[in-house]
This record gives sequence, structure tokens and C-alpha cells, in this order.
Amino acid sequence: MARAFGKESAAAIILITTWIRVTAKQGSDLESMSRQASTTFALKLLGGLPEDNGTNYVMSPVGLALALSLVSEAAKGDTLREITEFQGSYKTVGFPLLSYGDRAKRLGTADTDGIFEYATLAVFKPQLAIRESFKTFVSKSHHGLIVSSDKEGIQKGNDWLKTHTQGKFQKVPELADGSLMLLASFVYFRGGWQQKFDRNFTEKDTFHNGDGTESQIDFMSTRGKFLHIFDDDMKADIVCLPYTGNISFILVVPTNRYGLANAMQKLSTSKVQELLLKSAPKVVEVKMPKLDLTVTSSLKSLVQKLGLKLLFESNANLEGISEVPLKVSDLEQSVGLRVNEDGTAAEAVTIAQIEPLSDATEVELTASHPFLFFIVHRTNMDVLFEGVVNKL
Repeated sequence: MARAFGKESAAAIILITTWIRVTAKQGSDLESMSRQASTTFALKLLGGLPEDNGTNYVMSPVGLALALSLVSEAAKGDTLREITEFQGSYKTVGFPLLSYGDRAKRLGTADTDGIFEYATLAVFKPQLAIRESFKTFVSKSHHGLIVSSDKEGIQKGNDWLKTHTQGKFQKVPELADGSLMLLASFVYFRGGWQQKFDRNFTEKDTFHNGDGTESQIDFMSTRGKFLHIFDDDMKADIVCLPYTGNISFILVVPTNRYGLANAMQKLSTSKVQELLLKSAPKVVEVKMPKLDLTVTSSLKSLVQKLGLKLLFESNANLEGISEVPLKVSDLEQSVGLRVNEDGTAAEAVTIAQIEPLSDATEVELTASHPFLFFIVHRTNMDVLFEGVVNKL
């Protein structure tokens, strides 16, 4: 029997992520490369997180990748190359593996025992003229919807979201001040454990927080045959808890209470592949907390730290959307995750807010309160008339 994940190890901070569980049988070279790129992308995001022992982080790499794939369709030149390099979805520039839209579509249809659904949505202000090619990409390549931000468009978007996410998402995100457009992805997952945790064994225990404090929370327990490795380099146990279907929950628990930073630094794509493709099931006792986490954050500083910068700068090239010069002003993600004895439910909304470059578009101006006016000769600047309007 493998070393149990008992009280002493479960009390360490837990690093959690949901992975696509691949089988030992290798597919095409493109599939293999795509799997590796997806895992590498997820670990890259983890590696860019700030060191904060008192903060929980929950992200959806697939949700971010879907949102970025919408942006990348509009990107040209150096902006596109930077997204490509950051996202890792290409072997070399111009050589696509599988688009994230295609990957998510496969995830959504591959598992009859669990639910993975996604939707993509673009919302634009009426004064922004959108290229027909971009409208077609959103609606056909991503099975998404593009709507105006007027009342009719928002209602259409709300109805579409409810239908295409089984009611998990019901409201179109709001455009930020100064934004002409937003590009959003919606991801929902629900999976039941292949081997459920017995509620009779759930009990209060101590979780030793990273900031040195302690919390009394509910711990779940189970015992069964699971894929497991102990990595001496990471000084951590890694166990794979499968859901029914083809998705698994990977739990990484450092042996040292303060060993999470080292484990995160040493975790690699090859170690994940070793667990999923090379390890054999063994009897493992697992004790872990029930989770109910909600995290909303801007990912802008994170992706900039990891090399994705041009999108947000004045030389961004998103001409695939419109003739109006545009850039991304912010990249936001809201994630909710709940883990209990029956399984896991999680959802994520990722939003790229798009704004015009300085002086690049029309300005809405309504003189509905007191104002000044001048009538001026444009050549010699003679002021022919001027006035102050206070009451009409």
C-alpha cells in the first residue's frame, strides 16, 4: 500500500488542477504535441503566479486559451507571433496543431459520464464596424455569438448563453468604461468521482495555512487503487483521482508543510505524463479538504510577466476585428470551484476587454447640459461668434 495521505500530509497547502486524462495509447503526432502544449501552457501560468502564502489561486487554462484564440484570430504580425509563442499552440509560427476551439469541442463531446461545455461570445458597441470575416470566425469556428451592446443585442446574448450553457451562465458581461468590445469564453465542468468519498468518513480536521495560521475544516477520506508517484525532486506525492469519463483530478501534496513553492517550481509536463502514462495503480489512502473557492482576478500582469505584452500596448495589431486600431485593455477571469464527496463542479468566465488606441475612433458627445460654443474661421482663427448656453 502506498503512503497514505493522512492528517500530516493533507495539512500542507494543496496544489490542485483539473487535467485531461490521456490514455497510454498514443495518437497522431499532432495529438501528442497538442497534449504536451496544453499541459506546458497550464504549468507556465502556475509558474508566473506571485509568491503569496495567504492567497488561493484558481485558474482555467482552457478558458484563457479560448479567449486568446478569439484575440489571435484578429491579431496580425508581431502581435500574433507573441500570442502564438505565449500560448504554445503552435510548433513553429504558422504551423497550427489543434485550435483551442477544436480541442474544447472534443472535450465537450468525448465524455458522456461528465459534462464539459464551453461557449464564446463577442460584444461590440454599435459604432464599431466589425469585419465580416471576424463575425464568421466567431460564429462558425468557435460556435459562438457576436452581438451589439444595445438592448436587443444584450437580450439575444443572455438568451443564447442560457441555452448553450444549460443555464450555468445567464448574463452577458458588461463592457468596461472606454471599451468598444469584449471577447469572452465560458467554461463549465461537472464530474462525479469514479470512487466517491464516503460522507460517513468526512470530519473536521486542521488545515495548516501557508501564512502560519490554522483552520478547522471538513476533510474527506477514501481508500482505493489510484495512479500515484512520489517525486523525490519535488518532495511531493502526486495522485490521480479519476472522474467517470475521461477527466481526472490531480492532487499534489508536498511532504514538507512549507514545501509548496519547491513543488511548483519542480513540477513539469514530463512528471504529469509519467503519472498518467507510465505509473501503475496502487492502493492509496487519500484525505483532502472539501473545497468551495471563488476567485476573480485580472490576468493582465500575469500574462505580461510571461511575455504577452504587445496586446496591451499602443503598437498592438488587431486589424482582423475592424479598421479601427484596437488593443486589449484588460484580461479578466472569474472562477468558481466546488469539490465534495460526490465530485467536482467548476466554471470560469474569461474576458478580454478591447479599447481603441488613442484618438482612434469616434467619440460619443451629447450636449444635454450647459456648454460653450465658438464660431471660428479655421484659417485665420477669427472668432466670429461665441456663447454660453445655460438654459434652453
